Amino acid sequence: MSIFDEAGAAALRGETIISEVLAFFDFRDAPQRVHAGFGTLRAGGHDWQGLGGLGSVSDIESAVGGIAPVVTFTLAGVGPEIARDVIDARTAVKGRDCRVYLQLYGADLAPLGGLYTLYRGVMDRLTHTAAGPDAWTAQLTAETRFSRRGLP
Repeated sequence: MSIFDEAGAAALRGETIISEVLAFFDFRDAPQRVHAGFGTLRAGGHDWQGLGGLGSVSDIESAVGGIAPVVTFTLAGVGPEIARDVIDARTAVKGRDCRVYLQLYGADLAPLGGLYTLYRGVMDRLTHTAAGPDAWTAQLTAETRFSRRGLP
C-alpha cells in the first residue's frame, strides 16, 4: 500500500498536475455536468462538457455561526433562449441538487484519483440580464441543505 495517492505520487515524480473545477446540476429535464474550460473531460465515470470560459462560480464559503452563504453560478454570453429557462425555473431548478468538485489530472488529462467534493447544495433561483439582443447572462443561486432548517 502506498503512502501517497496518485496525485501525490505524480507530484513527487515532478510531473505536471492540472486541477479543474467541475459542476453538476440536477436539472429536472436534463442534468448537466460542466467545467469552465474547453472540450470534454472524463472524471468520476462521467463526461463533463466545457463551457469555453463562459462560466464561473462565486466564492464557496463554509457555513459558520448559523449563516448559510449563497453560491452563485454565472453563465455569460448565452442567447435569448435563457428567458424560457428562467420562466421554467420554479419546476426545473428550485430545490434540485447541485455539486461542485475538484478533479486533479496529469499532463495527459488522465484523472489522478477521485473527485473531491467542494460543495453540495440545492438550487434556488435562476435569473437573467440582457446587455443586448444576443448577449445575455444567467445567474443561478444555490444554498446548502441546512439553509432553511430553522423555518417552521
